[in-house]
Amino acid sequence: MAAALAQLPVAPGSAVGHQGGDVEYRARAVQVPVLVIDSGEQRDAPPGPTLAAHRAAPSGHGLTLRQLVGGGAAMTGCTALVLGSSRGIGAATARALGAQGHRVVLHGRAPGEELAALGRELAAPTVAFDLADEAAARRGVADAAAAHGLPRVVVYSAGVNRVVPFEDASGQDLAGAFGVNVGGAVWVLQHLLPKMAAQGGGAVVLVSSIRGVDATASDRTALYSMAKAALGNLTVSLAKRYAPTVRVNAVAPGFTRTDMVATWDEGAWRQARSNLLGRPAEPREIASAVAFLASDAAAHITGQTLVVDGGYGLSGK
Repeated sequence: MAAALAQLPVAPGSAVGHQGGDVEYRARAVQVPVLVIDSGEQRDAPPGPTLAAHRAAPSGHGLTLRQLVGGGAAMTGCTALVLGSSRGIGAATARALGAQGHRVVLHGRAPGEELAALGRELAAPTVAFDLADEAAARRGVADAAAAHGLPRVVVYSAGVNRVVPFEDASGQDLAGAFGVNVGGAVWVLQHLLPKMAAQGGGAVVLVSSIRGVDATASDRTALYSMAKAALGNLTVSLAKRYAPTVRVNAVAPGFTRTDMVATWDEGAWRQARSNLLGRPAEPREIASAVAFLASDAAAHITGQTLVVDGGYGLSGK
């Protein structure tokens, strides 16, 4: 019986669960068919009445039950779009996903040698558009998906941090803090998430910051902390909305040794070394956490923010 069930085809946009269970309830709510396992029999449950954008794609291209429950490598060899991947954590994440066998699509705000060099290194296509510009972001992500395939893994690693004292912040500063850090994620995911759900699901990982976590928010970068906190809340909201087909998680890095270390003064270095491990993270260490959340190894994790700060939040500094 188990072997037979493992080979049952499951159409893109479908879910699997027991009769009357939470998966069946959620699948009805987002209008995806659910394969209900009931006393050794299976039946198709009709979709529910809401969220028509989540309708399943035509059957015949789906996963088997074995793949959905972890007996296969459903998330290996997929197209992975990494937003903000010209350098730093984004570039390290692109390398990590490429090493896992994904077909990586790289992104930068504008064409440049860093992005082109990484594209050559990974034999990966590159796209360029400004995530702070709503029209450009919407058009750019649609063009990227049309040219390189709809991704099953999306990593949003773009972000900006401009230090402006709270008392001096203007409306332009506020818009700037939220533009790339939050707005770009919204424009991109509005386009991709309904399509990902319809094609059978996938994984989204948003790169936040310890500054978006209450205990480690910064009074020096209040607007940045606000924006990253909003990204964490968006993670939870989208995880709820797109369950069970698409998992949405976030990673909150602490001090990380990117090219931004060139701007660190002695005070910043003291903070970076004050975590329990006594050093800042390397980009590849953050990338490993992102790649984990995007993988089948994290198949039962959604709506979470994984803090990767070397114990900074616990150090009492």
